[in-house]
Amino acid sequence: RPVAGLAPGQSADLLVLDARHPLLDGLSPAQMLASHVFASSRRRAIAEVWRAGQRLVTRKGSAEAEHRLAPQARAAFAQARRELLSE
Repeated sequence: RPVAGLAPGQSADLLVLDARHPLLDGLSPAQMLASHVFASSRRRAIAEVWRAGQRLVTRKGSAEAEHRLAPQARAAFAQARRELLSE
């Protein structure tokens, strides 16, 4: 399918690497991608994940990345566990 670049209204899936990650320091963008794919633990070098133009995962500072719906998923899990334990 033809791709015309990034523009408003287009669907976009993106992976943003953390350029400050020690593994990627001083590398060109192509080298960063290759280093991430072949040498990183993958999780820590990823700063953001976007799907269909919506940011799903973001990492702030040195914290692990977290899916934007993680708080709701944790709350739903805790509620389901409470209900199961109360039976």
